[in-house]
Amino acid sequence: MKFHNVALTLALTLPLGCGGDAVATTTSARGTQYIVGVDISSSRTSMDLRESQALLSGLVDRMTYGDKLVVVEMYGAAEPQQVADSIRPMKEATPSPRERRELEDFRARARAIVPMFFDSTRQKEVLVTDVFGTLFRAADYAKAPNHDKTVLVLLSDMIQATGEANMEKDGGIPGADWIESRASEQRLPDMKGICVVVSGAETKSARGAQVKRFWQDYFAKVGARMPPDRYRGLIADPNQLGCA
Repeated sequence: MKFHNVALTLALTLPLGCGGDAVATTTSARGTQYIVGVDISSSRTSMDLRESQALLSGLVDRMTYGDKLVVVEMYGAAEPQQVADSIRPMKEATPSPRERRELEDFRARARAIVPMFFDSTRQKEVLVTDVFGTLFRAADYAKAPNHDKTVLVLLSDMIQATGEANMEKDGGIPGADWIESRASEQRLPDMKGICVVVSGAETKSARGAQVKRFWQDYFAKVGARMPPDRYRGLIADPNQLGCA
């Protein structure tokens, strides 16, 4: 059975959830929706994947009642994998024994799911890295009701590499006019109110700095919020997966 089918079964049957502690910034029973984009393209090293996997696992350990988790393999593979579900809010101010068991069971199941998104043997199936396509899918997920806020976590180097824009090539990083042109044609996703966090970005080169400027301009244009310190080569602490 392909993981895509496994993910579909899980999404239909498991009461997943996410958030918790300082990560969750949850202020009511409706909780926070976390959308996690996982990039396993060949430009990412085995260490990059291990670090991203550890960060996602840390987020799982902090998930709490009323939250939702969506994990999506970033577009570029022939069949991107994804899983989505949520855990119901508490009925009272203090969780019941049954609710505590449900949360513990979810965390155990989610920990088992996480490694499937970091299978390095699947890198050869990733033909391109389509960050734009991933953002459109994330914007669709963000419109799900019954959550106070949505946090988009991108575990990626953020190097778009498609025919539309190939940041791997010299001169391939679009400028502000490219963003404005897409906006005038209504070809940008609606990401109003979404908090964006990036871990795994290229940050140590001139190209990395230019890529970061592009994404800062892009997210500002589509209405998302990405604090400068939430776009990093590595975020090790899952408590930083959110916008203060």
